[in-house]
Amino acid sequence: MTRRPVLIVDDHPAMRHSLALLLGREPDLVVLAAVGDRESAIAAIEGQRPALAIVDIQLQEGRPSGLELIGQLRSRIDSLPVLVYSMHEHVTYARMAFEAGAQGYLSKRAPVEEILVAVRELLRGRGYSTVQSGEGDLSALSAREFEVFRLIGEGMQPRAIARTLCISTKTVESHRLQLRRKLGLRTAGELSRFAVGWRHGAR
Repeated sequence: MTRRPVLIVDDHPAMRHSLALLLGREPDLVVLAAVGDRESAIAAIEGQRPALAIVDIQLQEGRPSGLELIGQLRSRIDSLPVLVYSMHEHVTYARMAFEAGAQGYLSKRAPVEEILVAVRELLRGRGYSTVQSGEGDLSALSAREFEVFRLIGEGMQPRAIARTLCISTKTVESHRLQLRRKLGLRTAGELSRFAVGWRHGAR
């Protein structure tokens, strides 16, 4: 039986190790690499072709986010199935992941056996999600606007957001204005309160 190579990208060493052990025991799967950051993920696929990538949506390194990494992986291997494995269960995170190019979204609260179900569904060319479909309050936001919104919810000021996203403070302010317009919020204070409240509610 041919073993299908899988790339694992998660910033928690224990999670990477557990996933690698789980997948490595399967007769039809083999772990190509288990890494914790963007650079290592990109390096792992140079000259190699995984059959599937499992990616955490929020990498501790910050930039690019797991969302952006999905796009970067698929720009190198356009047919690469990506399964997002995340602690976030809010529909907005799932929607952003699918818009970024993922084919599957699995909550880390799901039973361990479900990882194998999701992996094999994607390898068969099907989609998979443990998050119910629907529209959230943030459904009109672009992926970048959503990242700015999330960081506002973490209490970051514009300069800190600019450093984290490697963009200018002026660009951050432009995104903040767009966020207020799309979310129907009048002031920066209202945006901040909404973002903080949403973040606590979505965790």
